[in-house]
Amino acid sequence: MTAAREAPRTTWTALALLALLVAPPLVTLLRVDAVGLLDYPGHALVARLHATDPLPPGAERAAVPRLAPYRALYDVLAVAGPARVDAVGRALLALYLLGAPLAALAVARAAGGDPRLALLAAPASTSLFWWSGFLAWLLAMPLLLLLVAACVTLAGRRREGPLGAAAGGACACLGLLYLLHPLALGLGVAVAVLGALCALAPGDAALERRRAGLLLLPAGVGLALVVAAAVFVVGGGASLEGRATPGDVVTARAHLLLTSGWRHLGPAHEPLARGAAALLAAGLALPLAARLRTPADGGSAPRARAVILGALAGCVLAALAVPFQVGPLHYVGPRFGLPALLLLGPALGALRLAGGRARALGVGLIVAGGLLHAVGAARALAALDRELAPAVAAGRALAVDADARGQPARVLVLAYPRTSATIPRFFDVGLSASAHAAHAAGVAADVFGNPFLPVRTAAAPGPEAPDGYDPTRHGLDATHALVRLPPDPGAAAGLLERLAGRFVLVAQAGEWRVLARRPT
Repeated sequence: MTAAREAPRTTWTALALLALLVAPPLVTLLRVDAVGLLDYPGHALVARLHATDPLPPGAERAAVPRLAPYRALYDVLAVAGPARVDAVGRALLALYLLGAPLAALAVARAAGGDPRLALLAAPASTSLFWWSGFLAWLLAMPLLLLLVAACVTLAGRRREGPLGAAAGGACACLGLLYLLHPLALGLGVAVAVLGALCALAPGDAALERRRAGLLLLPAGVGLALVVAAAVFVVGGGASLEGRATPGDVVTARAHLLLTSGWRHLGPAHEPLARGAAALLAAGLALPLAARLRTPADGGSAPRARAVILGALAGCVLAALAVPFQVGPLHYVGPRFGLPALLLLGPALGALRLAGGRARALGVGLIVAGGLLHAVGAARALAALDRELAPAVAAGRALAVDADARGQPARVLVLAYPRTSATIPRFFDVGLSASAHAAHAAGVAADVFGNPFLPVRTAAAPGPEAPDGYDPTRHGLDATHALVRLPPDPGAAAGLLERLAGRFVLVAQAGEWRVLARRPT
């Protein structure tokens, strides 16, 4: 079979296999009652309040310009009104789960490599960084990969036809990245500049001038957007705490990148994820080993490979070395690990590895490992849904009581413990559960604290931990308290005793209790 006939066949095969790998977490995401991703419930709550008029007591509109980064996300989430925020959010998460691997396939195809190796992006899309639930960052990933694909098309020598569409697509991706996240925009600009440098390398002078000119367009647009983002972001970021990372951060982050496929899962799911990681590693090793033994079968354009490998190397270096931290967001640097993982498969495909049998077997192992990973991710989503179900039920009970009293709920959240059995090393189940509950009923002060959000709370937040609750300082304007008692009976009794002076129990769902403020 000729290469011209083989390319469409492998593409359709890759698309069919991709559908198989994406289906388990995608179907589970659309079926669960509570989306068990760390930051997602907070984003949904902010968007619901953003769409609510008038705002409930204790919240206020923030003067965030409409064209400022981050603002667009909340406008989109709230486009269908407060009652449909979660439906829109789930649709955006589904778009990420489908879009990131499809964009990875587009990168591999642009370089003329085997798109089946880009299937590595499917398990990577639900790795550790997926569970952070940072919606703006997740949605930026498909756009970043499409930008890489456009730059590969412009920098490589494979396509001699019209290239204006690729240049326009690159500019559009940069514009959308600006609206989603400045860090993703910075990566995109770096990719565009890298593509321009690759096109300026020695070669056919007339051809290279044409390609370089087209690549300089998105590079210039991206740099202008960086300046605009800095105008909006620097002022707000100055109010957040920034500090340098510890000295051993490179080692810790390298371990994070190498183990992100399974280390986020608890004992019930970890064996499955470890098996998936072993199969994926073997699927990577086989074609690489074959290439070391035999010459590559033609290879793709060196300029195209340089763009992909340069983008991958840049993401890895950023994940290992970016020293800036913002308050509690200690994963600002490691967050660059997600685009690195997504680009790994396309980079491997761009090498046009030799050894047909080894490559075919490697693809089979990648598919097997990806399917195990997908099943593990789906099971973890379902387990977190069960873990959060009592909090969701408590939130509904809280909303019913607030309606009966004729006033919106202002919620004081006191949650023990804050860790999850499903995502023990990363997931703060207390924060996510309280956001899910507050989403049904009112405002929880500890959900907010970001100067870039379009809605903020006016009152001081509650204590960071229930054992710090002081009835004379915390929750003075709260209409309700949402409590998850500590496992120690003495500590639980002491907390209830401090709450009894102001609140009375009105509902209980599992380990969660809803207390309402006593009439004065």
